[in-house]
Amino acid sequence: MNNKTFFLVALLLLSLVLPAPAQSACFICGSQKSLRRIQVEKQNKLICHDCRNQEQRCDLCRRACTPEYMRDGRRICPTCKNTRILTQEQLDGLYDNVKSFLSRDPAGVVVNFTLPVQLADKDEIQTKMIEGGRAMAVLGFYSPYNPEKIYILSGQTEIDSGATMVHEYTHAWQSRNCPSQDRALKEGFASYMEYRYLVSRGQKNKAMSLTRKNDPDYGESLAKLLEMEKKVGVAGVVKYATTQKALP
Repeated sequence: MNNKTFFLVALLLLSLVLPAPAQSACFICGSQKSLRRIQVEKQNKLICHDCRNQEQRCDLCRRACTPEYMRDGRRICPTCKNTRILTQEQLDGLYDNVKSFLSRDPAGVVVNFTLPVQLADKDEIQTKMIEGGRAMAVLGFYSPYNPEKIYILSGQTEIDSGATMVHEYTHAWQSRNCPSQDRALKEGFASYMEYRYLVSRGQKNKAMSLTRKNDPDYGESLAKLLEMEKKVGVAGVVKYATTQKALP
């Protein structure tokens, strides 16, 4: 074997045993096209040409602006940065408000247990959904194990974060009190409690919009429970949701 051949063989062997160098990519889309480094929440991150030059709108409120970037790549305008739930401290304060509502609401979802509530980035909450066997876009997620916890998407308004928390806390309550329900009743009743929270906050129009969700397990199920309430009252709805396995 001559020196040149020996050198090539040595390079080949090294390429097999040494780890491949880490590739740099856009933190939003993963592209490696025309990367530039920008500041994102005190960190330097890479962004590609296409993401850099998209229409400059806030991903939270959709207003045209000169946005900053959130950790998960969403654009945020100055107004949303000052008014949305973006820190765990803000979420913890809201959690106290939600537990107070649930404790006094006539629907009777009693706060008799405590579980962690965590603010989550978009990619983190979607990962939790996929791990739970679903791939839909959500604002919150209740994980019943490893560990039991509620995840709330960052960047929502205070009203929407609270409503999402009520919905997910109701799922935690259901897991303790009525675990054998089908999805329509489970999601319908969680939406019913979310509806009641929004009404208690003076958000009747936003509450009614829940009945128009495309997924029938949410929208249609909530509408059925609201119709049921007209006949049997709030206590009747709660009794049904606690003792039955499916909607009529």
